[in-house]
Amino acid sequence: MARGAGRVAGAAGLAFLPVAFLGVLFTWPVVAIIRLGFADGGVAAVLAESTTWRLAGFTVAQAAAATALAVLAGMPLAWHLTQAHHAGVITLMSFRCLKRGQLGQSGTAGPGSA
Repeated sequence: MARGAGRVAGAAGLAFLPVAFLGVLFTWPVVAIIRLGFADGGVAAVLAESTTWRLAGFTVAQAAAATALAVLAGMPLAWHLTQAHHAGVITLMSFRCLKRGQLGQSGTAGPGSA
């Protein structure tokens, strides 16, 4: 029993070093930046400006437009790949099944190969 407790203590000691590293080199600067942002009305002053909200609205509009454009461009291609039978499509679909681990015992992807 004492031997297992020693291993746990050793593992906890080894885990302390990366946690301390992250605490000093990541958490400390982030907390300092957040503290500076909230000091002297930094965040409140920026959020009160109309330019901030105009830029935020522009960013959201650009993200929505890019998403809509990507979906509109991708839907016809996705439909075409599911309907047409091109050379190599079955190979690509089998790679997708291999990635998910859905290939059957016989090596072919099919409805009964789950």
